[in-house]
Amino acid sequence: PGRTTGLEMMEALQAVVGAYGRPAAVVAHSLGAATTAWAFSDAFGGGFAPPARLALIAPTVGPVPHVQAMARLFGFSDRTHRAMLRRLEAMLDRPVGDFDVLKVGPDMPQTVIIHDRRDKEVAFAEAEQIADAWPQAHLISTDGLGHQRILRNPGVVAKVVEFVTS
Repeated sequence: PGRTTGLEMMEALQAVVGAYGRPAAVVAHSLGAATTAWAFSDAFGGGFAPPARLALIAPTVGPVPHVQAMARLFGFSDRTHRAMLRRLEAMLDRPVGDFDVLKVGPDMPQTVIIHDRRDKEVAFAEAEQIADAWPQAHLISTDGLGHQRILRNPGVVAKVVEFVTS
């Protein structure tokens, strides 16, 4: 109670698509962007056709870089870091390597990625990695909007609306 995992978020999106059909577009933020990619990936067995358009705002490539950053921040030993990964895998009932968004690119539709260069929660480099790994993705950068304000910026909202409705 009171918490959820990216895997549960992915399963919720798959349930909605199963009940209501293929969405024309999906707009997702941060971990939601990763869970959206997983939901439509063949690797996670959803069997759903992806939307025609996908807009990812400040996306993460998955949990591994964030677990590594936490281990560095707190000075965890290699043993503690490995134990964290094992616990995460036990909770998700899958290897953490399965949750790498970079691996699902060929399954994804036309995608716009919008990410702020000074995002302190998810590094801009993660958006660059996704854009490089997904041949159908286009990266747009902002500067100074951070991880949350990017969602309310009128210019960003206009770009997303234009992209998903074109």
